[in-house]
Amino acid sequence: MTAYYSFLGLILQGLLVNFLFAITPAEGQNLRDVKVSVNVVNVSLEEALQIIESKTNFKFIFFEEGLPLKEKATVIVDEESLYNLLEVFAKDYGLTFNRINDQIVVRKNQGQTENLVSATESGTIKGKVTDAKTGEGLVGASVAIKGTNRGASTDLTGNYTIDNINAGKYTLVVSCVGFKSKEATVNVVTNETTGLNFQLDATEINMNEVVITTSTVLPTAVKKLPNTISIITPREIENINPPNVVDLIRLTVPGAVYTVEGPGKTYGSFSVRGVSSFSGSASTMKVYIDGVEASDPAYITYLDPSVIDHVEVVPGPQASTIYGAGAISGVMQIFTKHGIVGDLKLSGKVGMTSIDNKYIGNNTAIGNELALNGSGGISFMTYNVGVNYQNEPKWLNQFEQSSLNLTGSGNFNVGNFSGTLSLNYSKTDGLNSENPLYKQLCTSIGIPYSMDYFENSIYKTYGLTLSYKLNENWSHNLTLGYNTLNGFVGDRVASTSNNRYYILESRTERYTTSYNTSYQTKIGENTDGSITLGADWTQYAHPFYEDSVANRTNYNFVDQNTGYVINKGFYGQALVSVNNFLFFTGGLRADKNPSGADNSYTWSPRLGLSGVYEVEKWMVKGRVAWGQSVNIPDASEVTGMVASTYTILPNAGLLSEIQKGWEIGADLYYSSILSLGLTYFNQHPTNLIESVLMGTDVQGNPIYQYQNVAEVKNEGFEIKAVTHPFDWLTLNLNYGTTKSTVTQLRPEYTGTSKVGDQLTGQPQHTLSLNLEIIPFEGTSVTISAFQFGEWIGSDFYGYFADMYSGNYNPVIKEYPSGYLMTYPSYLKINFGVSQKITNQLSGYIQVTNLTNTDKFERINLIVTQPRTVLFGFRFSGITL
Repeated sequence: MTAYYSFLGLILQGLLVNFLFAITPAEGQNLRDVKVSVNVVNVSLEEALQIIESKTNFKFIFFEEGLPLKEKATVIVDEESLYNLLEVFAKDYGLTFNRINDQIVVRKNQGQTENLVSATESGTIKGKVTDAKTGEGLVGASVAIKGTNRGASTDLTGNYTIDNINAGKYTLVVSCVGFKSKEATVNVVTNETTGLNFQLDATEINMNEVVITTSTVLPTAVKKLPNTISIITPREIENINPPNVVDLIRLTVPGAVYTVEGPGKTYGSFSVRGVSSFSGSASTMKVYIDGVEASDPAYITYLDPSVIDHVEVVPGPQASTIYGAGAISGVMQIFTKHGIVGDLKLSGKVGMTSIDNKYIGNNTAIGNELALNGSGGISFMTYNVGVNYQNEPKWLNQFEQSSLNLTGSGNFNVGNFSGTLSLNYSKTDGLNSENPLYKQLCTSIGIPYSMDYFENSIYKTYGLTLSYKLNENWSHNLTLGYNTLNGFVGDRVASTSNNRYYILESRTERYTTSYNTSYQTKIGENTDGSITLGADWTQYAHPFYEDSVANRTNYNFVDQNTGYVINKGFYGQALVSVNNFLFFTGGLRADKNPSGADNSYTWSPRLGLSGVYEVEKWMVKGRVAWGQSVNIPDASEVTGMVASTYTILPNAGLLSEIQKGWEIGADLYYSSILSLGLTYFNQHPTNLIESVLMGTDVQGNPIYQYQNVAEVKNEGFEIKAVTHPFDWLTLNLNYGTTKSTVTQLRPEYTGTSKVGDQLTGQPQHTLSLNLEIIPFEGTSVTISAFQFGEWIGSDFYGYFADMYSGNYNPVIKEYPSGYLMTYPSYLKINFGVSQKITNQLSGYIQVTNLTNTDKFERINLIVTQPRTVLFGFRFSGITL
């Protein structure tokens, strides 16, 4: 069949066709405006299309078999519209043409008589989302087109792009963690880019706040999550101005039990939702700093809190599906600050600290803090660097401590490839303080007391995250990192008996490698879904050397704890959204750890469902979640060990600790005025491991064995309420209560725990309150309080008194069961005022432990820090 085209015939036929036109700015021509001249006779249709390709910037794509490409065609036209030419081809050969950018897809006509030549008329929306207060770009903000599933997330500089949007008027909704959502309308014009920027105001309430990684890996709105999550925003951190991570967590996370373990920088005892370990102060939560797993969660107290941007905490076993063995009580992610595009901007503070004179006579304890931070960058790269020096007040005899904290981060974004490099370094030096409680104990039993030694530590985290977005729906992420705490303790003065120095040098270190890939897709007309697959590898080691040496600065380190533990994990997780109303979550993880006693693989599944109903400014959310997590025993707990002062018997049958359980809850939101969350949880840790006293050797040294107890029940409630009824008032309330009870014992267990026992260390309740009042513009008053209910714990004072005096007899009174006591409830109140002086300068004063309470936080041999006053000046936004 041949065809001869006349100019008049083409024009008349073109009037019958409507089409949609898809194009990018690089291919901005309409098919009607593209003119071609062709003069070929009796060639194949395929050859004719190839000639047209050579005369335009378009390429024909053939997706179907059986197209009449070999049939003959004659084309004689001069400066004819490409649209009209294709329209006649479509009618004469039974085809349809669909333009997508610079490609024209050719298919068979399935009987349609219109839109034979089609495309999509589209444009692009671009813009930037910034913090209204600071002007900084907001990373990970969600920009959605209302009523559709189209949208984008902002990059490292706060920019976003939404391509291929049909021409017309739309409403964009922007949301970000810790900021009020905002809407704006935009008119998209064909073949044009429309700019729309947003400035968001900070708030503690956001119905659609986005979680970066902790619960789902993918940035996900909180309303889609079936489990509880606490997000500590930059605004909360600024208001609390925490002296350490401990204060930050226990003032913001319902049910969090976090205690200070002595003066200066030291470890913190951290738990949530009851007792899930018999190992005392060990943390059963996993902690990550910029995606890098902490070598020991108890030592994140060494991290400088001024570098923290925001924190996410997921309690319970559900997060283990992604983060693996060891997260038996939950996961905490700490994200440090990053730079913004623009000229170098400086910020910092100069402050002093004064502690009440309570333990050192007439000496006034004074310390100081100096901090300087710089950030800036260009369009595809930003940086942030900072230095912080602190000299702690000397509020106990001999106590001296100074810290140098360095931080740095770099972010880049080139096309679909982005990455972040973060470095955090903290060096602490000082003299160990005299403990007045220990001194009192030693004096009472007539033995000498000496604490004449020094200690220093270096806490470091290095992290590199690389992300590649293959397309709008498919992303890849790789994280490499290292975290360590190097500690050294040594005598200041040589022993008079042998002229040697006691030293202890130790290091906890962990290497992290993790990869995940996520794909999001539309399953049906009203159903969206995503799937994430991932794998990770960690290596943990704890080398140490303890000895008496002739030279404390020059000795041969001999590792007395050789070896390391490697953990490998693999997981998959899926999320399904139906009508933006029901949200399903399901996943499974396998961990392989050769130190596991019962089997080489452990499993961590999770299931969850949440439903959201929105009416105008109200949103009600119901949720239920179930999960399981595993804690694998250390190799030494299985194989045993012999030390100079004790022996651990082997236990080849030792099982991994498992916590499984569920939570059910409801959340109520009203605009940016009210957020109320209620949660009930019922979790069952099984096979919890306890160190059981088996007797003594011939020298009288104790012999222990690690045994599985059986089952414990952790049951309780959590309440989190935030209200912002007026511009000048914000109230944040957190409450948690947990009952931890032994419900079953294993037949082979020989310890002292009994069915019905209430486990030690768990308070009757925790309550925290944060209140911010802005009485005048530029003035901010904050009041925060934390109450720790009564709890059962060991009488350490009595135990050590018996030990040091030689009166300890485990047959008559065994530790710890024979030394249990009830500790009284305590309340800590903090008060602060910040006053704006200029746009770039403000003054502050903050009082911690306002009532000067000296009640114990965990054990009765740790001194509580008295009333402390911090005051100074902050500056920000100084451009160089």
